[in-house]
Amino acid sequence: MRRVPRANGFALAALVLSPLVMAPLAGLASDRWQWEAVGKQSSPPGRIYMSAVWTGSEFLFWGGRLLDGHDDWRNDGFRYDPRTDRWKPITTAGAPAPRYANTAVWTGRELIVWGGRRPTGRLEESYNTGARYDPVADKWTPVNLAGAPARRDSHTAVWTGKEMIVWGGFSIGYPDTWNDGGRYDPGTDSWKPLSLANAPNPRQDHTAVWTGREMLVWGGRRLLLERDDDDEDTKPQPYFVYPADLGQYDPATDTWTTKYVPNTRRVRAGHSAIWTGQEMIVWGGVTETSRRSGELLMNDGARFNPATQSWTPTSNAAVPSGRSRHIGLWTGKEMLILGGSGEGNSGGRYDPASDSWTPISLVGAPHNSLANGAVWTGEGMLVFHDSLSFYFEPGSYARDHLPDQWQRRYFGENNVAGLPAADPDLDGQDNLHEFLAGTDPTDSNSRFRLRIEKGAASQGAIKLSFSPRLEDRTYVLEASPNLAPGGLIRWDGVNPETQGLKGSVFDLDAADFAQFYRVRISLP
Repeated sequence: MRRVPRANGFALAALVLSPLVMAPLAGLASDRWQWEAVGKQSSPPGRIYMSAVWTGSEFLFWGGRLLDGHDDWRNDGFRYDPRTDRWKPITTAGAPAPRYANTAVWTGRELIVWGGRRPTGRLEESYNTGARYDPVADKWTPVNLAGAPARRDSHTAVWTGKEMIVWGGFSIGYPDTWNDGGRYDPGTDSWKPLSLANAPNPRQDHTAVWTGREMLVWGGRRLLLERDDDDEDTKPQPYFVYPADLGQYDPATDTWTTKYVPNTRRVRAGHSAIWTGQEMIVWGGVTETSRRSGELLMNDGARFNPATQSWTPTSNAAVPSGRSRHIGLWTGKEMLILGGSGEGNSGGRYDPASDSWTPISLVGAPHNSLANGAVWTGEGMLVFHDSLSFYFEPGSYARDHLPDQWQRRYFGENNVAGLPAADPDLDGQDNLHEFLAGTDPTDSNSRFRLRIEKGAASQGAIKLSFSPRLEDRTYVLEASPNLAPGGLIRWDGVNPETQGLKGSVFDLDAADFAQFYRVRISLP
């Protein structure tokens, strides 16, 4: 904590890093990934089509359908804490109606569930409702309906660090496939529409990734109706068309750039897409061979680089078999593919650096898993279907709640200086806090800096600045005139401005007495 003088008073600035409790190390180095059954105590009933997120410390899932052979759609959920290897239920008080094919994003503080559909007898209906879940308070808050997009399911949603962007999807009952969307700001509980100018063609079952600056939309399909020209009395028959355009949406300017993608990329739906930090990698999915002969499962993919606007095919050597609606996750080094339609528990690991595939071990692997039942924790993949399994790479850093790749980057393998509680640069911050703050654990001059800038305190306003500010962290600003328990209050609706690796926020109502400030850092 550092005191900063002010006219007629002073301000204190404090940094709080969301804690992670460390589990015992595995202790043995190995180059082989392996499966382990976890969460066996108080395990919830298995289900599919639920929403799942990783909060930085817990696996949350909500909704979906129970594996009981009936249309038992749910509006409940559970939380798994790997530190205690225990589950606990999510409250249903104020939760959205039961549904599936909805989206969910993690904001760094809340889970936001929106859209989706639910069978109602022999019919189904789509939703344009949602809610925000705060795991600290175990509380749901409804999402404002004013200005929300039309009801839909099978759409996409990304989190930008400030807003949830919803786009595309399909509405039961119209029927219609959409190419519009909305931007939801949980700080103000308000919606803004997305521009329709130059937007991609309508679609559902597509993918969207957030690059840190823009949303990339690719693939998907659109449901149309066709009447047999030889028989005017027949009912129109549904069929799918597969759009071949790529959309790039910039929320800063509310503009789309949409380009036709050559057929060499092979249009598809139900595929996976991940963002590596430089490229979008798409793989798998299903495409239509013809309206008469049905659909074809794909086992190829490609990498799109927005900087060069170029596509590069992924290797087909040792590639997994074709599939759709499978798990596709980015580890920081590799893309993991698992499960999907008709593929049991098989999968593979794709390394873009070497353009090569490695099979995923099936020993101890879970049953067939779908895309919305898995998360990447930074150390491994948690997968839930009828039970919870963990897929991780054993080694000296395994299961210590720090990303193994980060530890290897600074310390290599099998180095005790890389353990979470170690402080190799002797600056008073251990590796756990250095990781969360985004600083170099081997450099004592690399620190998280929080300050009130010179000359900013005028006419009752101050500017609080901090660095570094990373795209993959969430920063919550809190303030209070005292340090009494519960005195520090979150500034709802306040999002730090970004200037490279620097963030700043203005307190326009700063008083002339002592004021305390805190920045809480967590993983999205």
